[in-house]
Amino acid sequence: REFAENARRKFPDAQIENSLSTDALEKWLKNDLDPESGVFFFLDAHFPGADYRGESYDVTKPNSVPLKEELTLIKKYRPNSKDLIVCDDARIYTLGQFEHGNVEWLQVPGGYKFVYDLFPDNDISINYREEGYIIIDRRIQIERN
Repeated sequence: REFAENARRKFPDAQIENSLSTDALEKWLKNDLDPESGVFFFLDAHFPGADYRGESYDVTKPNSVPLKEELTLIKKYRPNSKDLIVCDDARIYTLGQFEHGNVEWLQVPGGYKFVYDLFPDNDISINYREEGYIIIDRRIQIERN
């Protein structure tokens, strides 16, 4: 709550939600966003409270890594949109040559296969800069045989 109140003071024209990311995202997608417009999404939703409040880094804890649910909401409300989606911290979904190293002890079970399941016809890539990014370019349709 403290962070949301500070953000509202600092950014009075921004819409600041103090809720689960999935709840805020669904409300926004359902009520405030034109489904025909292309949108840039930057999703950095993982381990709420871990960096600032001492919560644990536990991938099995409810709402700890809501990326799959967030992407499912985007797909549901924007099935044919031409969005660009960048998901931070790819290194918790896979191992690779990430600039800031791997976190083998903190891997999400199943990795990021769900991204391909949700967006099979879009260009999906991993960028290994910093902690890594999963990039879903819905502006590019892939022809599958």
